[in-house]
Amino acid sequence: MTKNWWKWALGVLGILILVSILIDDPEQDATAEPKPPPAVGLEIESTPAVVRGSSVTVTGVVRPARAIVEVETGDSGVEVADVGSDGSFSIDVELDGVGEHAIITRARLGSARAASVRTAVERRLSAAEVAARQERARERRAAAARERERRAAARAEREAAKRAAAEKRAAQEALEAEPEPEPASDCDPNYSGCVPIASDVDCAGGSGDGPAYTGPVTVTGSDIYDLDSDGDGTACE
Repeated sequence: MTKNWWKWALGVLGILILVSILIDDPEQDATAEPKPPPAVGLEIESTPAVVRGSSVTVTGVVRPARAIVEVETGDSGVEVADVGSDGSFSIDVELDGVGEHAIITRARLGSARAASVRTAVERRLSAAEVAARQERARERRAAAARERERRAAARAEREAAKRAAAEKRAAQEALEAEPEPEPASDCDPNYSGCVPIASDVDCAGGSGDGPAYTGPVTVTGSDIYDLDSDGDGTACE
């Protein structure tokens, strides 16, 4: 055996080489079944049922930590959360408008493994939003009141202009309808029959020197010119 020790050593070495070849055989590795990816676990901490404000914070834990976490609500789109080495995450989600919102949180690892959790949150107005809304309502009411006053003033101005125009037309029509005054009479109203108005009137054909003269007339008032000498009411007979 001492003389053939090298044969024994070569046999052992051959066995080791064969075992090494079998272990590292790429064909054997190719036929081995791939390990399935690990399942995705997703836990969401309890979110408030009612929030007063425009956003809500979603926190939770995902396993494995290398999974991708996406959060979606309404029309705000999809947001990707930052996941820590321990699998924990926290993300602020914007809420559009007041009312109930459905928040969908998804965790995925590749395309084959995924998990999702749905939570509902009702958004109500915060104290600042309520105050701002009340202020806007007051401004709208004040603007509406100013507009009503402006319209009332414009309407009153139009009505006043219409009244002034109507009064002007009425005055013009009354002026046009007023008869022209008769020319002043040149006859003295104390006599029936025209006795001229003058400094003195005498009977025509008499001895008086005028400067004005008249024929027979009737005295109806005062005989200021002494034309009725006999006082029977008829002058210049």
